[in-house]
Amino acid sequence: MSYINYIPGAGITPLDFMVVEELAKLVPENGTIVEIGSHFGRSTRGWLDNSKSSVKVVAIDPWYACRSDPNKITCIGDIDLLPMPVESAYVKRKEIFDYFIPDDRVIKIQEVSPLNPILIEKLNLNSIDLVFIDGDHSKEGVELDINFWYTKLSSTGIICGHDYSMRGVYDPVNEFAKNNNLEVIGFPYISSMWVIKSKN
Repeated sequence: MSYINYIPGAGITPLDFMVVEELAKLVPENGTIVEIGSHFGRSTRGWLDNSKSSVKVVAIDPWYACRSDPNKITCIGDIDLLPMPVESAYVKRKEIFDYFIPDDRVIKIQEVSPLNPILIEKLNLNSIDLVFIDGDHSKEGVELDINFWYTKLSSTGIICGHDYSMRGVYDPVNEFAKNNNLEVIGFPYISSMWVIKSKN
């Protein structure tokens, strides 16, 4: 297992990484992974390290500060591993991501998902091999992301995500699968990952 503990971010656990590792291996040569919600880059690093060297990762995140008062920060994961003082972390999220993820295989998009059609065409994101959703965790946000990105999958593409234990994620994931006659694979008591089986 290739769990990455040197990048801050408590959300992705070692058990989640077992799922990331296996899913990344399924992406074919010259394939594309789209990650919605990259934060400091822990999951991004997982996709990169476990997929083929020809696979590109499109990391989409607004990277805006999510704490208005840095003195009220309580925990952001492995805060002792940050390359800068913790009080600067949320203000400099994009800088931290760039520090840990300098790879040429990553296309960094500082936007909110879903992307506008012009950017989709420019990046050739109409036949994606794997989409990982870990962005807006509201029911409406998850619904929007799943419905949008599912249409961009290749015929054998995989759509998956994180925080399946959260009601705002669990309900729309299961509703989408049910409405489209698909199957959700969850990992209760083991991981917060979810996977919807491919179109075929």
